[in-house]
Amino acid sequence: MKSQSNQQPKPKARIADMRIMNEDIDRMQEDMQKSLINGDDSKAKSINVKLIRSRSQTKLTFMLKGTLEETEDRLQKIYNALKN
Repeated sequence: MKSQSNQQPKPKARIADMRIMNEDIDRMQEDMQKSLINGDDSKAKSINVKLIRSRSQTKLTFMLKGTLEETEDRLQKIYNALKN
């Protein structure tokens, strides 16, 4: 990562759009994914969590692959966690 090696951004880079990358963001992303998998390795490939941060926004994406019936429990788990 450029910040760890003290490299400056490219001259034409838009500073406001640059992504912030650090270990805390990676850890949060992994923890959310593990929480949705809940120890079931067969679900690991059907769940994808992405957390992207920049100076102007934070983007959190949950991708649940499968049929409506297969993804319903995981969707309800996310919904209830956000609602409470």
